[in-house]
Amino acid sequence: MLIRFGTNAVFEVAGANLALRLRRPGTSPEEIVRQVDLALWLAEKNFPVNRPAPGVDVLHEGLDGATASFWEWVDEDSQRHTRLADLGQMLRDLHVQLDGYPEADDFPLWNPFHEIEHRIRTAERSPDNWLDPSQLNLLRRWTQESSTGLAEVDWHLPTGLVHGDAHVGNVLTAKTGANLLIDLDAVSEGHREWDLVPTAVSRLRFRADPASIEDFTAAYGFDLLGWSGWPALKRLRELYMTSWLMSVANSDARQEEVEHRLQCLAEGDEQATWHPV
Repeated sequence: MLIRFGTNAVFEVAGANLALRLRRPGTSPEEIVRQVDLALWLAEKNFPVNRPAPGVDVLHEGLDGATASFWEWVDEDSQRHTRLADLGQMLRDLHVQLDGYPEADDFPLWNPFHEIEHRIRTAERSPDNWLDPSQLNLLRRWTQESSTGLAEVDWHLPTGLVHGDAHVGNVLTAKTGANLLIDLDAVSEGHREWDLVPTAVSRLRFRADPASIEDFTAAYGFDLLGWSGWPALKRLRELYMTSWLMSVANSDARQEEVEHRLQCLAEGDEQATWHPV
């Protein structure tokens, strides 16, 4: 049964207590192996992470270049949500642990622009593309401008491995009471500030409770919103989110939300609410 559809399609393997994560064609098996090895290492360090499935061949190459991996199934508590304070502490602990990962050099350098540009090119070539060429050209121009702005950022935190897409949607709330980090697809060597940006953007675009954002900041120990580099990273995250949604816009609701976000960015509307779809 399909559980979620995004960067990966995630299925429940009925009766096997397993989750099947199917990655799109173009992902090398080596990338999945890196994720599996890192998850196993983090689990050995008692870090709360979704574990690869024990007792089975975790990695399989499927049809048309798709790559499948098997992970432990987690019974989620639908009545409980990850507190932002818990996420802030989780990321602080994650960064400390990752500093000791012996295979850190196996991961690529952080480059979110590569992914955004790839999504734009894919949309341009797709026969199912619904966006006007002018919208894609705008998205490309904004990406180039964001790259220029990022070069001027005065970074504060040390560099190291980052999760790359750290937000509450990538934390499973298990019925056991544990919060488990998932989706290590975007792990790379980069700036630690990037892992704090998704939660900060949620304060603006998804109307997160300001008090919970303060709890997140206190738990991690760095005031991202008071830092001079925040505007540049906010813009980059918004472009990253919009291009991602564009790449998985398989419904009218998702396509309408992409159009809405592009309009907000074009008009410079910093206060408009975005919608998770």
